[in-house]
Amino acid sequence: MKYAIKKNLLTTLLCAIFPVISIHAAVPSLINYQGRLTDASGDPVTGDKTLAVAIYDAASGGNLLYSESIGVTALDERGIYSFQFGAAGTSIVTKSETVGTTDGTLTVYNKVLTETALTNTVSITDGTYTWSQTSGSSSPSDFLGSFDSGSGTVSAIYISGAPAAGRTVTVTYSCEVEGISGALAGGAEHWLQLSVNGIVQSTRDRVLAVPFALRSGVSNTSLQADDLAVQQVLWRPTMFDSNITLPIRITTSSSGASRYANIPVRFSKISQIKLDCYLPYSGSFGYSSEVELVILRSKEYVNEVLYTFSKTSSATVNGRITETLPVNIELDPSFIHKVKLTYETDTGTAYIYDCVMTVDE
Repeated sequence: MKYAIKKNLLTTLLCAIFPVISIHAAVPSLINYQGRLTDASGDPVTGDKTLAVAIYDAASGGNLLYSESIGVTALDERGIYSFQFGAAGTSIVTKSETVGTTDGTLTVYNKVLTETALTNTVSITDGTYTWSQTSGSSSPSDFLGSFDSGSGTVSAIYISGAPAAGRTVTVTYSCEVEGISGALAGGAEHWLQLSVNGIVQSTRDRVLAVPFALRSGVSNTSLQADDLAVQQVLWRPTMFDSNITLPIRITTSSSGASRYANIPVRFSKISQIKLDCYLPYSGSFGYSSEVELVILRSKEYVNEVLYTFSKTSSATVNGRITETLPVNIELDPSFIHKVKLTYETDTGTAYIYDCVMTVDE
């Protein structure tokens, strides 16, 4: 059965997720993931669901870096599920190898790749000429490349005669390797995409830098629709020392869109909040935008607002703003405490660059 979300019923519940290795390690080899599924009425989705994960280098589109089939996973009576991933999947990595160094005599240089190259990912360069499977040669009358997928051999061929000595001929290609470490290495962003019963969650979850703390959002899923993919509204905080850092540069172009984040129970007080955002304003049309930050607590589905801050754009408040808010709120461990950001707009797109709460344990 496919799932769908009614956007006006979206909520999020952020669950602490930590790698199954020391946080001092550069890249984890195994990661815990936890989340919760509810239907459009807020009731938990229970039973067995088939889950899969994939990691891309962008929030949408982008290149696949890792994929793993989790298999059948049990959801408890609250709709909560958890699993580990990172060992049984496949990373897609880019490798570079030296084909040879020109000697002023040879016109053909061959190399058998150490790994199996993925289709249409092989490219060759000597710093002057380039060739790739997808684009061909930069100078077909002077330089050509070839790749034999059967033997894994690449060839760099100089058509117009041997080049000068001293050029390094390099081949670059993509290949598959076991485990998640290859996907998380390097400087790319990492965005995790969850699939439930074969249906891709249309919003991806950011995999943050060390300690690679993942946060999962709640999907309010409707079991009544059969043709729509699941969507999620996700907010990914990280915790360092006495600060909780909420997402950096979140686009909130949908007017009225709200994002929630749970405050971990171990914290007893919020002493201040620093908010950094961008509010567009169009005076010629009378258009403005507003950001609202609310701290609330809840028990048994009843919410109580503890603190509210709002800012509206104008001719004098237009563009990036920063606010330091001395909130001083005591947190009662018998309640669930949340922070919510809402953006209303008539024009443009707002960005929430940073939201940092200073907390006490």
